[in-house]
Amino acid sequence: MFRHRQTGSQAQGRTIAERFDARTTIIVNFLAIAGALLAFYLWFDGQINKVIEQRVEPYENFLVGLAFVEDEEYEKAIPELDKAFDQLKMRFSTSSTSSEKILPVFDYYLYAIANSEDPSDYSNKYNKIINLIQDGTLSPNAYHYYQIGIYYFRTGNIEEAKTNLNRSAAGYNIADQFYSASHVYWAMAIVALSEGDLDGAIMQLAEASRRNPGDYDPRAIALNTEVMTKDAWYRRVVSLYPEYSQTLPQFFVKIEELNSIKSSS
Repeated sequence: MFRHRQTGSQAQGRTIAERFDARTTIIVNFLAIAGALLAFYLWFDGQINKVIEQRVEPYENFLVGLAFVEDEEYEKAIPELDKAFDQLKMRFSTSSTSSEKILPVFDYYLYAIANSEDPSDYSNKYNKIINLIQDGTLSPNAYHYYQIGIYYFRTGNIEEAKTNLNRSAAGYNIADQFYSASHVYWAMAIVALSEGDLDGAIMQLAEASRRNPGDYDPRAIALNTEVMTKDAWYRRVVSLYPEYSQTLPQFFVKIEELNSIKSSS
């Protein structure tokens, strides 16, 4: 049988080639391991960033929404606050203090809905809040009952408005928040005017003024006739309660008469 024998140079060449192949294999394997480690690092870094973004995102939404509320741009605020509210509600759903943890968002979210141009446009979002109150997830305080009352008033449900404004006033009085309750009594004065109850409106204004003369001094209120009738609130109220456009001027006349009596006495 014929056998091929290697010469010395061939054996040496093979040895060099084998060493080269071995080194190449080591380098390739090293690069593969390095590539795998880099891919894992990038994946892990991405997961960490994703977790951080998920943790931070609702608070970013809240801050953006808060800025819009401060600028009275409620239609822009509501989507941002809605995102923050939903995400934080889900995050703290198993916490015994979930209500406290989402309370700041709850405050501004409800406020933005109640004071938007047409709150009925956001009835689905409002109902979401009410459902959470009814199942005990959220515990409303006097401030929340005030905003709920405003929502009902500005969506045409005056009986529910009065019920919740009375709850708010009672809550503030129990907590001895004398000043805060003044806003509720002023709101009840507007509600009374919407029902044509001029005397009731005067009585509520007197209580608001007693608690907060800086904002609700009848003399200052009388000077705001033109401002109030040009306000977006006025247009909304008149569209729901046409009688308001007649009782409001009478209200200002009555205030002027009372101011004159006080000045002369």
